[in-house]
Amino acid sequence: MKRFLLGLALLTAPAFASAQTIPAPSSEALLQMANDFQQELTGNILPFWQKNLPNNANNSFYGVIDAQGKAIPGSARSALLSSEILWAFSAADAEIPNDDYKKISAYAFADLEKNFQDKKHGGVYWSIDGNGKPAESHKQVYAQAVAMLAYCEYARTNKPALAQAKAIYQLLEKNARDKTNGGYFQTLAQDWSKGEVVDSVNSGAAKTLKTQLHVLQAYSRLLALAPNAELKKNHLALINLLQTKLYNSKTGHFDLNFSDNWKAQGDTINNGLDQEAAWSLVIAARVQDDKELIKQTEQLALKVAAIGLKNLDGTGGLVNSPKDTNKDWWAQSEALVSFLTAYQISGDTQYLMGAMRNWGFIKAHLVHPQGDWYWGTDTAGKQRIEPRANLFKGPLHNGRAMLEAAYRLQVLGATSKVH
Repeated sequence: MKRFLLGLALLTAPAFASAQTIPAPSSEALLQMANDFQQELTGNILPFWQKNLPNNANNSFYGVIDAQGKAIPGSARSALLSSEILWAFSAADAEIPNDDYKKISAYAFADLEKNFQDKKHGGVYWSIDGNGKPAESHKQVYAQAVAMLAYCEYARTNKPALAQAKAIYQLLEKNARDKTNGGYFQTLAQDWSKGEVVDSVNSGAAKTLKTQLHVLQAYSRLLALAPNAELKKNHLALINLLQTKLYNSKTGHFDLNFSDNWKAQGDTINNGLDQEAAWSLVIAARVQDDKELIKQTEQLALKVAAIGLKNLDGTGGLVNSPKDTNKDWWAQSEALVSFLTAYQISGDTQYLMGAMRNWGFIKAHLVHPQGDWYWGTDTAGKQRIEPRANLFKGPLHNGRAMLEAAYRLQVLGATSKVH
């Protein structure tokens, strides 16, 4: 792949300093694995969304594809879904130029601009109803961040879209950042005012790991594309916050929910968010180009990935949490990237083996014969009968995982001969 994703071109080849559990694979084997991931993206994941999601009757997308693969007209739609479609096809087109990807990207960009943009207050609505009217008009901050991330990705081949990403950044800094305690609030009203918002997404906490993580990813991307001193400062503050306030060194996990002043609420664990945070922090530090920060985040990533390996069950799937042994599609996606990141950092093949075990689970249990992936498996190991697309399920997690995994293995395959 030609260009980096989220700063990946800045990642170094592994030092191979750690004790290895198995011999390192050959360059040819690594490149073949990279090809497998790319083929899954282009041959299975993207075709499903390209074929089934566009609603040509109103130049938008369907909001729900049920478990049988049937589109449900008139369903509510989320900005998150359209943003994930925009991200996935924009990222794929930037790496593997394709006219069909360009078409879907433009379609998704227009959908966000026409149907989800809050023309009065800025930002994007959480959801609209079947008639295109705002259904939940509040400002879910993680949805703003994913829209920002998608605009950044689209801007790689359509530079004017960068203006939309910058506009969301300014809105988040003005309205969503806690000027006293740091970090970003989870949910705000439509006019960006702070107050209790009753909706289908809010966890009840003032601040969440999920929110900080998605803002970090969006800021990392914008900083890589359009360096700016103020953005770099705010981005660094968020990296430090995640490492010092959200990561719990006693448990080895990230805490999930917090009060305004960062008092953790509850002891819930989310293995998927742990793995996503680990590799995202490494990328963020690389974008900062700070050697000490890179070292810190890499060491943290290795710790979190090691715990992730312990949470793979006998099938190779990552359980959602100690209390939830379902294995959701997005958590597997993040584990795969985290393990490969840890392998790239350390050269320790236990992480590569973990990635391959996880990939084996995905192929055996999640890859859908009619395209894309099942929602996940339940405690008994059976596929969960859930919508194949809805307010929360889009192509970002698994699409990104295939691109990130393929890139890492291409880098490793190209450099492994010198080690």
